[in-house]
Amino acid sequence: MKKQVKEGENYTTANLGTKCKLHVESATDGNAPLANFTAKTLEFTAGNGEVCDALEFAVSEMKKGERAVLTVTTPKLAEEKQLGLQNLTSEKVVLTMELQNFEKDKETYEMSSEEKIQYCQARKDAAAALFKSGRLEMALLSYKKVVDTFNYIDSIKEEDLKSKAKELKKLCNLNKAACYLKLEDYVEAKNACNKVIEDDSLNVKALYRRAQAEHGLKNFDVCMQQCKRVLEVDPKNIDTRELHKKAHLCQKEVDKKSKGLFANMCKALGKGPIPEPYKAKKPHDDMGDDSSGEDEAMDDDVEPEAKDTEMAAAESTPADAGA
Repeated sequence: MKKQVKEGENYTTANLGTKCKLHVESATDGNAPLANFTAKTLEFTAGNGEVCDALEFAVSEMKKGERAVLTVTTPKLAEEKQLGLQNLTSEKVVLTMELQNFEKDKETYEMSSEEKIQYCQARKDAAAALFKSGRLEMALLSYKKVVDTFNYIDSIKEEDLKSKAKELKKLCNLNKAACYLKLEDYVEAKNACNKVIEDDSLNVKALYRRAQAEHGLKNFDVCMQQCKRVLEVDPKNIDTRELHKKAHLCQKEVDKKSKGLFANMCKALGKGPIPEPYKAKKPHDDMGDDSSGEDEAMDDDVEPEAKDTEMAAAESTPADAGA
């Protein structure tokens, strides 16, 4: 995290490939100074990995004359031999620094097509060296820069330069995928591969790395399909055969677990209490005491002649009884 202490000049920042002059005046663990640190002015080319990752990323967001405090919570990224910072054991590193100067280069949109090719070739070469040394985030910066520079290749008039631009863009997308796979960012790895496959559907590296990404996402069935596609193009690809075998074993394990879960669910059926069957309520079930009123109403429906007969029978009973 970079906190600006003094504002810099203008609004431009150092581009990748720009020569920078950075003065690092102090280094602490947040409280006490770090042992063996030596204040120094560093001169380096941004993006080439000549200084530690923490300084590289910070410079890319600093203006000329800007003074800032940089807090690094992954100390390994701040290990810089030129400053005496090696084998750090603190939980964090706090650096105070000032970007004294940098050479302002052309922006990529200001470059001619030939200049873009030269610039992007240099960025690709620098990224390759960073990738080999395990500095994946730094390598990604340059690979992304090349891809972004050639977003609109159709604007290049010369056919030979256009062909070179397409090739550089394809290679950098493939290398982006390789970086993302190592960083376990499988979604971005898959996206980078798809960009290559859009223009080159038979590219073995893109197809294989996309299969690796699907495996990382645990889409084992899709991974196997992708492996078959690679083997259609390159039947002797040993790495793909190994990946297919690995994905097949993983899918079998997933199926086995799913089968076991389903079996356990079936075993549990019928072992719990059996609920009473559902009964639909009749309309009069909820009427309560009103039902007696309904019966009275029904009694009132007796015909008048029947009532008279009943009354006559009741009056004659005592006389008959006396006789």
